[in-house]
Amino acid sequence: MTKVAILLTAMTMGLLTGCGERIEGCLDTAATNFEVDADRNCCCEYPQLRLAVFPRTDTIEEAAFRANDTVFGALDTFIVREVRFVLSSFELVRSDGTTLLTTDSIVLPLVDGTSFVAVDDYVVTRLSGFDYTVGTLPAFGAFDSLRFTVGILPPASRTEPLDLPSDHPLADTTLFDDALLEYYAANVVVTPDIAADSINTNLPLRSTRTIAIPIDLVAEPSEDLTVTLRLYYTYLFEGIDFGSMSELAILQQLSVNLDRVFVP
Repeated sequence: MTKVAILLTAMTMGLLTGCGERIEGCLDTAATNFEVDADRNCCCEYPQLRLAVFPRTDTIEEAAFRANDTVFGALDTFIVREVRFVLSSFELVRSDGTTLLTTDSIVLPLVDGTSFVAVDDYVVTRLSGFDYTVGTLPAFGAFDSLRFTVGILPPASRTEPLDLPSDHPLADTTLFDDALLEYYAANVVVTPDIAADSINTNLPLRSTRTIAIPIDLVAEPSEDLTVTLRLYYTYLFEGIDFGSMSELAILQQLSVNLDRVFVP
């Protein structure tokens, strides 16, 4: 073997050895799985905006609120069977007024057979309370408020739930109006009379409402950001008398009361 051939063979073996020792991993320091020893970039995972939701009675007692709890209101007494809110259009707001949105997207199948590309930040809350993932954060920094919509803005509000993956929040058909072919903003199920043979009343809120709550949080690189929300359900039913008010008046009052329900 000539000297040139030996040299080429040695170089080839060295390159192969070097390639074999390369470590794949995420090289982006903003990612949650940043790997300092990696030399081949791949598989980066980025921080998530999360909601930690705690159902509560009111700001005085701070007791947990659960399905089938009784509300002893000033005007009426009733049992709350279930409350589900659809939350969307989340925005983290900086002190200068600029906003940060999550970056996940989804192609929503609409009821008319068309589709719509939307930010996939939909959350459906339940009385059990839970930690919900809103979406991926594209940047970090300090924020002083969180803004979101109770309900879904059009055209996404006319998504066909049966055509969505079963684990997607909007696949929840209890929040979809089969007659109007659109989502409710919320669905409230109560028993207006605490007698044992009383019939449940279903109260679908259709109008959307924008909520802004103050926060004082800093999104750090490579770390998830969790926003704590307390939902005060006693306040949701303030000023409501099932015995004397029409269903329309009750729904209007529920919508007005939303401003007091969501508290950081």
